[in-house]
Amino acid sequence: MKDPNRYEMEGLPWPEALLVKPRGNLDIYTSPELRAALDDYRGEGKRHFILDLSGVEYIDSTGLGSLASFMDAVKKEKGSLKLSGLKGVVHKAFVFTNLLDLFSVYETAEHAVDSLGQELA
Repeated sequence: MKDPNRYEMEGLPWPEALLVKPRGNLDIYTSPELRAALDDYRGEGKRHFILDLSGVEYIDSTGLGSLASFMDAVKKEKGSLKLSGLKGVVHKAFVFTNLLDLFSVYETAEHAVDSLGQELA
């Protein structure tokens, strides 16, 4: 996403991991930008991603599809995608589309980071 107010990227203790905190909507207009940014980081060697969605207020089918296809791409490279902070309509979108069980979902980004640390140890 080219608008720096729409997301925040944070490095993690492992060089191949990244924490991403998108904000606002993750929809037909914004999800292609986020996906392009995530793919750029994959190209730079990042394999493990945590998306903290606590700042996302709305997600549509394009956003859900983008996350699902990104997860497939990451898993093919023996990486991982963890989601955290699902709430309100964002959580409902995952439930209604039966995608909740497809992802590794954590209550907070800290819980997701702890889980990744255990996996990489």
